Amino acid sequence: ISTNFISGDKIVKVIRPAINLNIIDNSNTVWGYEKNKKIKIITVARNTWTKGYKYAIDAMKILRDKDIDFEYTIIAPGPDKEYIKYQILDYGLDDCIKYIPGIPNHLSILEKIKSSHIYLLSSLSEGIANVVIESMALGVPVVSTNCSGMPEVLNDGINGFLVPTRSPEMISKKIEYLMRLDKDNVNEIIVNAKKTIKCFHDASIQI
Repeated sequence: ISTNFISGDKIVKVIRPAINLNIIDNSNTVWGYEKNKKIKIITVARNTWTKGYKYAIDAMKILRDKDIDFEYTIIAPGPDKEYIKYQILDYGLDDCIKYIPGIPNHLSILEKIKSSHIYLLSSLSEGIANVVIESMALGVPVVSTNCSGMPEVLNDGINGFLVPTRSPEMISKKIEYLMRLDKDNVNEIIVNAKKTIKCFHDASIQI
């Protein structure tokens, strides 16, 4: 539950989503993207309209129209009721968007996230997404919509990036902005993201 709507003097303890911080031990320490090379973006979420895949794919079309070289991987378990595959083919993006209808092994998903340059959360509604916490711990910069509880984790430009919901234009602009950033600045964001997870989302202090 977001604490933004609760009086501070009535809060006894805030219990946040948490993860096993062991994944930080083998995480990225620096950003792997090289300027003017292919940028690798990934999203992992259920195949449902609240995850905003339509807007993510619209953003990828904007990037393609600008001749930006990218690879976008969508891992979306469940029936394709949102016609993700149709939208990809309709836009002619099947050469740069990989649609994977689920991976059962969680460790394999973490490896795919770790090997990406950006984690994209395009959701219209979300509590605090565990996959975002994991991405931050893995040293992968996050671009997320500012829906629901996500601003409680992400501070725009400090430990990640926030964009409005339903805005493919802003998603694409933020990705371009991140691609242009000096690598030292991105590395600082990665460090700040890990500090956030260590301070507020450590499962060991909740057990």
